[in-house]
Amino acid sequence: SDLLSIPAGFGKRGSAVTSLIYSMNFIVLYAIESQIILQSVQSVFPWMSPFVVIAAVSLVLVAATWFGISIVSAAMSMTLPIFVISLLILIWQLSSENAHSAIVEARGLGAFGVLACAGVLMVFIVNATVAADVGRFLSPERRGLGVLLLGVLPQVLSLGGSVMLGAWFGIAFGYSSPGLLFVEMLGLWGLLAVLVSQSRINIV
Repeated sequence: SDLLSIPAGFGKRGSAVTSLIYSMNFIVLYAIESQIILQSVQSVFPWMSPFVVIAAVSLVLVAATWFGISIVSAAMSMTLPIFVISLLILIWQLSSENAHSAIVEARGLGAFGVLACAGVLMVFIVNATVAADVGRFLSPERRGLGVLLLGVLPQVLSLGGSVMLGAWFGIAFGYSSPGLLFVEMLGLWGLLAVLVSQSRINIV
């Protein structure tokens, strides 16, 4: 997106500012994912130092990305079954009457809810512009299909699928942190699911 901003009229200096904004954004996202991991690990092992947990996670992620996309691709393939199974178990548990009644009883949005919705929209904007930036590498004859597959479809799936599913989990089970939710509902398997899912995000 920072490269696209050069011919859009921002110039090289404007592009540098855009790049800085996106870099800061991803640092914040990385911190959020790491906090989720920290909460889930400490809920199972409360004696562990936060510094040790974050340092260990960071070292693993650096090691996973150090040798290029082939290692990242292998890590994604190997951890996908864990993520999918955990997700299916939680969805199955949500089919209970208690989960449905909790969703029906949820009322009001409030200031924090409005901020949360705004945060989701910001993620949508960031993802859409990053997808547009990736589209520069597509050949002209594939650009039309590429726009749909890289730009439109992932945003619809992420906002209409994963975001709504996460909201469903949070309301039904009464947890604001997905790290605590997975561990509480699935135990050690939930901890593994958190480590896998959040690490997958950070590796990307």
